[in-house]
Amino acid sequence: CWYDYSAVDPAIAISREALAQLKGSLNADARKMDWRRRDWDFAAQLQQALLQRLDAQCEDPTVAKVAVVTHVPLLEAQMTRRPADPGWGTSNAYFGNLTTGRDVLQRAKVRAIVSGHSHVGHEAIVQREGAEPVAAYVVPSDYGTPKFVLLEL
Repeated sequence: CWYDYSAVDPAIAISREALAQLKGSLNADARKMDWRRRDWDFAAQLQQALLQRLDAQCEDPTVAKVAVVTHVPLLEAQMTRRPADPGWGTSNAYFGNLTTGRDVLQRAKVRAIVSGHSHVGHEAIVQREGAEPVAAYVVPSDYGTPKFVLLEL
């Protein structure tokens, strides 16, 4: 899963195109990758593939529970918000994909979502209407200090 700028702090009023222009000053991906695609187009392509695989698991009667593991966080509960820091709030655009998260939460067999990318650990239980709650994690790994999350499904 790739970021689609949907995780930008809600108080930041900025277009996707402007976020794409700012990316080089706020995120190392812009400097480290030779990229010819728009992030949101690539994110949509990956979202479609993820949801197809997820739907196949959810339709399989032998599968009772599903854990979704992604590079970028998918849920608001996985995001680190700092309302007093507009630079942080803007850079959150490159640290999550809440669009994909909304669709993943619609799959009733999903019981856990584990993500990384932000290096800031999170644990939360996300309630859903008409479905079991989802355990949401961000693994607090950082360069040189790997971490893990243990799931019991």
